[in-house]
Amino acid sequence: MTTKKTSKVDTSLDNLAPITIGGKVKAEVEKVTLFILDDVEYQIPKKVDPRVGLDYAEALTEGVDPQVAQLNLMKELLGGDAYAVLRDREKVTTEEFEAVMELVGRLALGGSESSKN
Repeated sequence: MTTKKTSKVDTSLDNLAPITIGGKVKAEVEKVTLFILDDVEYQIPKKVDPRVGLDYAEALTEGVDPQVAQLNLMKELLGGDAYAVLRDREKVTTEEFEAVMELVGRLALGGSESSKN
C-alpha cells in the first residue's frame, strides 16, 4: 500500500510578502498645501489624477449644480476628515471658502496658479 504525500502550503505570517494586484505599487503622491487652519496644513495631490477632473467636468455637463460638484470634488481630494474640518470651523470666511473651492476646481481641470489671468 502506498501513501500519497501532500505538499504543505506555507500560510504562516512569518514570511508574509505583499500581494501586488494590478501592476506596480504606486509611488508616494507628491502633495501641496491647499490651506492652513489652526496651524495645521491640509494638502491635496500636486498633480490631480485626470480621471478626477474628468468626473468633475462630466458632473458639470450633466447638469449637476456647480457648487455641489465642487463640494464633491473637495471631499474627494481633501478626504472626509479634512473637508469636515474646513466645513465645521466658524472662523472660515465665505471668501476663504470660495477661494479654496475655486482653486480645487482649477487644479482638477488641469489649471494652476500660473494659468490664472
